[in-house]
Amino acid sequence: MATINLSPLSTSSSSLRMLSSYPTQNTPTLSFYSRFTPSIFSPSISVRPLTSIKLKPRSLIIASAVKNLSEIEPAPFPVTNEEFAATFPSEAGVYAVFDQNDEVQFIGISRNIAASLFTHKKSVPELCGSVKVGLVNEPDRAALTQAWKSWMEEQIQTTGKVPPGNETGNTTWTRQPAKRKPDLRLTPGRHVQLTVPLQELIDKLVKENKVVAFIKGSRSAPMCGFSQRVIAILESQGVDYETLDVLDEEHNYGLRETLKQYSNWPTFPQVFVNGELVGGCDILTSMYEKGELADASSSENLSKSLTIYGVAGIIRLLAGTYVLVITSRKEVGSFLGFPVYRVESMKFLACNEALRLILDLFGTNNFWRNLLSLSLSFQVAQLKLKDSPVTFTLISRRCTRRLGTRMWRRGANLDGDTANFIETEQLLELEGFRCSLLQIRGSIPLLWEQIVDLSYKPRLRVINHEQTPEVVERHFHDLCQRYGEIIAVDLTDKHGDEGQLSAAYSAEMQKLPNVRYVSFDFHHVCGSSNFDNIHVLYDDISEDFEKQGYFLIGSDGNILEEQKGIIRSNCIDCLDRTNVTQSYLAQKSLDIQLRRIGVFSSTESISMFTEDYGKFRTLWAEQGDEISLEYAGTHALKGDLVRYGKQTVAGIIKDGMSALSRYYLNNFHDGIRQDALDLISGRYTVSRHKPSPFQLNSFETLSYLPVASALLLGGLTITSVTIHQAGRNAQQYVTSVVWAGVTAGFVALVKANGRQFCSRPRLCGLL
Repeated sequence: MATINLSPLSTSSSSLRMLSSYPTQNTPTLSFYSRFTPSIFSPSISVRPLTSIKLKPRSLIIASAVKNLSEIEPAPFPVTNEEFAATFPSEAGVYAVFDQNDEVQFIGISRNIAASLFTHKKSVPELCGSVKVGLVNEPDRAALTQAWKSWMEEQIQTTGKVPPGNETGNTTWTRQPAKRKPDLRLTPGRHVQLTVPLQELIDKLVKENKVVAFIKGSRSAPMCGFSQRVIAILESQGVDYETLDVLDEEHNYGLRETLKQYSNWPTFPQVFVNGELVGGCDILTSMYEKGELADASSSENLSKSLTIYGVAGIIRLLAGTYVLVITSRKEVGSFLGFPVYRVESMKFLACNEALRLILDLFGTNNFWRNLLSLSLSFQVAQLKLKDSPVTFTLISRRCTRRLGTRMWRRGANLDGDTANFIETEQLLELEGFRCSLLQIRGSIPLLWEQIVDLSYKPRLRVINHEQTPEVVERHFHDLCQRYGEIIAVDLTDKHGDEGQLSAAYSAEMQKLPNVRYVSFDFHHVCGSSNFDNIHVLYDDISEDFEKQGYFLIGSDGNILEEQKGIIRSNCIDCLDRTNVTQSYLAQKSLDIQLRRIGVFSSTESISMFTEDYGKFRTLWAEQGDEISLEYAGTHALKGDLVRYGKQTVAGIIKDGMSALSRYYLNNFHDGIRQDALDLISGRYTVSRHKPSPFQLNSFETLSYLPVASALLLGGLTITSVTIHQAGRNAQQYVTSVVWAGVTAGFVALVKANGRQFCSRPRLCGLL
């Protein structure tokens, strides 16, 4: 990069006679009467009192300190945006642009040299061959002007002429303020009878113009702050846009009400891009601040360099059609010699018409299913068993058919698809052998719900439906087709609400003779710390479990064993108890596999190797946390049982914090999360031709939770204060009783209407 360092000696800045002006944006108004001949001087030293020294203005000192134009080595113009940022500074200074014949075309000043040079390269690339740059430290306008003037004087002295780009009237190198377009009008006047409906005129208008802003007032005189902000944003982006005044009742009569119906958007301004509604002032401001507006409004900007590692899917909103692309990844391991990556970041890109046709060809749902069926969890550990290096891997894959959050996706739908259905594969590689064990988990395949209502454990309700037997049969028929023989392990309690659900599940399973159903009350048998008692379950199913086997490929590539069936485990959430059970079964299978390969003797097991056993347990615990975070929003409970085989004090505290977090998320956050999942999975389709699901009823028009919380805390505070003062004044007893009663009544009211205060999904129903 050619930059100029400040030095203490240079030519002096002499006075100039002004003749006329050369108005450009990047140069001060300045011209020259004749050639300038700088006077050469030698500095002298004299001793005089400090107060008598006449100091030059700081700008003149800075200008005289900049090197001559001829002393600077030129730097070639970069090609890409990244090269501009890396080559030139984003600082203030003076610069000279040379063409391919090394002739000066323009000398300018800028507060951001890199940005100015990038603009020149974009507007006049044929004139941009190389550039010389000089920085000015702590510049003000006068300092920059003086630095520019010294270079201009030198150039005129050398060539006898002003650079072409600095001549009067030359706007090639500067951005001239564009004349503002007039506002569009839908009709010649209110008195004219329309031959087509107003809604058709609006539809044609927004589809034939790239950007259309419906504002209050005109483009030159907006009538509200929001409209003014929208105009300012569009102007700053250099967007070619059209405007219509919704307040113009003479030429746009009826536009306000008709546009609300057309866009299903109640407020103004409204901005349309490529025929689709982007939104109002808030949404446009957010897009502008995030740098997304350029992508949405200009297909030219889509040509910017962007590394894309994959296309995850597309989504159609009222604002337009967007592609979700993977922009950042991190390698987390390898399998069979191939790298496995974790998605680090993704970005939505607005579709142009050509891209839409391509995506329509492949289909929206397939794209989203490809994204959402990516491995939910990928865990790898390197073990060393008896001097044999072992690669141990856990891969979990979530089914997308009934995707959702903990409380808003329970049980099964009418097709037999269950919530939180996850396939977990344990992989082992050593000495050329490769082993695999597959297990599955999923919610109890009945129609049931557990709606949040502010209580810690909401009531569970089994839905009586005539198709319940068919739902259960469809679910297990699908499993048998995919996995073979099924053992269904039910870990739920046998009392309370869970007991009723378990009994209903058991009754339906008796109708399926080809599926073995095993009921195991985990909490009753294992309690809170008797993890070893899970062997009771294993003793019951070990014979069938070992018959199902596992998958094994020998060092020669031949298949030696195949898994003939699968264990399906569930508790209420298919999280904590299920994690413990699956890790135990995986450990038993691992011992069998290592004995089959010849690493272990008939009496050895993984638990005898402390360090490797710890890694094995940690991997299963981390896998359980990943699954729990996706479904419940917190780490898994009972993680200590998986990691250490017992509960610890730290683990109990952590479980308590996770339980409180689950309560908050389930009651006040998961409704929005569920809507997001329904939207991106394609379960809900956005359309402007049907009413918005977010149009609230009268009770929901305000957020009552903050009000209820404030009143509750206020009542408790006043009650406490009056009780404290009751000893001083007998009348305070009455006041205390009254406030205590009011507070208790308010608590009862909130509890009775608990569901109304909770976050709940609005896009799709529970089934």
